[in-house]
Amino acid sequence: MITKESANVRHSVVLCHILHVMKENANHHLHSPTIEELSSQTGYTEENILESMEFGHVPANTLLQ
Repeated sequence: MITKESANVRHSVVLCHILHVMKENANHHLHSPTIEELSSQTGYTEENILESMEFGHVPANTLLQ
C-alpha cells in the first residue's frame, strides 16, 4: 500500500530528477523541454511528471545549486 508520505517522497525524487534535466538543458543553451520530452529523457510517464511538478517538494539548498 502506498502511503501519502511515500507518494510525497516519490514525487519529490521525480521533481529533483526533472529539475536536473532542465538545468542540464539550460547549461547547454537548449530550449525548455516539454512534458513529452521530459518523459522521454527520464523514463517517467507524463502523468507522473505532472503530478510531481504539482505535489513534489525540493529542499531549498537544491534550488541554490
